[in-house]
Amino acid sequence: SLSAFAGALIAISFVYSISRFRFGFSGETLLLTGVAISFFFSSLILFIQYLSNVADSFQIIRWLMGSLTVVGYQELKQLLPFVTLTAVVIIYLSREL
Repeated sequence: SLSAFAGALIAISFVYSISRFRFGFSGETLLLTGVAISFFFSSLILFIQYLSNVADSFQIIRWLMGSLTVVGYQELKQLLPFVTLTAVVIIYLSREL
């Protein structure tokens, strides 16, 4: 779960830095850059799935579709502090959001 969080931070930094690279910063540029980075990382996931064996490929598909049977509940317990902190921040900034 920490690696997934680090990967998300890397993706966010890619989107933000690429969208600010040229022509300033606008919502449209940020949105299109996010879509492009999303397609890039989706293609990496598909490539990893292509290289894996059948059992691992099945687990990848189940995990991407939201199944918790492969992962278990221990990882959910590790994510609880992050989810709680994020919920508090969202509630605090709800007027601005």
